[in-house]
Amino acid sequence: MLPALLFGQSERGTISGLVKDPSGAVVANAKVTVTNTATNSVVVVTTSQTGDYSALSLQAGNYTVRVEASGFKAMVIANISLNASTDVRADANLEVGSTTTAVEVQASALQLSTENSKASVAITNKTGRRTSLVVSGTLRSPFDLASLTPEAKNLGGDNGFMLGGGQAASYGTNLDGVSANTTRALSKSWVATNSPSVEAITEFTVDTNGFKAEFSHAGGGVMNFVSKSGHQRVSRLGLRVSPQQRAGRQQLLQQPRRHRHPCL
Repeated sequence: MLPALLFGQSERGTISGLVKDPSGAVVANAKVTVTNTATNSVVVVTTSQTGDYSALSLQAGNYTVRVEASGFKAMVIANISLNASTDVRADANLEVGSTTTAVEVQASALQLSTENSKASVAITNKTGRRTSLVVSGTLRSPFDLASLTPEAKNLGGDNGFMLGGGQAASYGTNLDGVSANTTRALSKSWVATNSPSVEAITEFTVDTNGFKAEFSHAGGGVMNFVSKSGHQRVSRLGLRVSPQQRAGRQQLLQQPRRHRHPCL
C-alpha cells in the first residue's frame, strides 16, 4: 500500500504540457521549472516517459515555464496567465543545440483549455478598482462583479442570485479553497460577510457548466475567491469618496442611536 496525495476543493490551478523534439518525438526526463513571476516561488517537475508534465496546486498569477533537456536548447515560455481553479497547457517544442542557449516564446493571449468543458470567467482586482465603491446605495460586494459574467443572473432579493441556469441560491462559494457557504440558504448578504472585501481579493472565477467534481455540492456554478498574498512589489490602495457619498455618511452618523435591550 502506498500513500496518495489527495487535494480537496481548492482555488489552486495547474500548468501542464507536452515536450517534443524537432522530429515530433516526445522528450522524457526533461527538467521543467515553473516560476511565479510575482513571488519568485519555483516548482520543479520532470517529464514522464510520454513527455508529459504537470505542476499542481499553483496559486493564481503569472508564470514562466523553462524546459531543459540534454542536447537541446532551453525553452522559456513567458507570460502564462493562470486563473483560480483553472488548468492551463504550456507545450514545448525543443530545438537541437547547446543547453546554455535559451529560446523564449510568449504564451498565447487566448489560451484554450482542452482539459475540461467548463465555462470559466475570471474577475481580477483591476476590474474591482474600476467599479463604483457604492452600488445601489450599499457598499459593493463580490456579487456586483460576478453579475458582470454572462452566466450570472440576479432575480432580486437576498436569495435571487443564480449561476449557469441553476436554481437561485444554490451556487457554491469558496475562499482560498475553504467553503464560504452558510446555513442561510446562500443569502447574498451572508456570503458577502464570509468573503473578503473586493480590495482584499486578488481575483475570483465564476465556473459553470462542467466545473470540477470536487464542487459537486454546487448547483449551476461556483465562485472561487483568492485573497491577496505577498509579492515582490510594494502595493498601495486609495479610495476616493465623492461629495455625495460623504454627505450620505454624515447623515448616517447624525441619525439618533437606538438603544436596544441587552438580551435582544
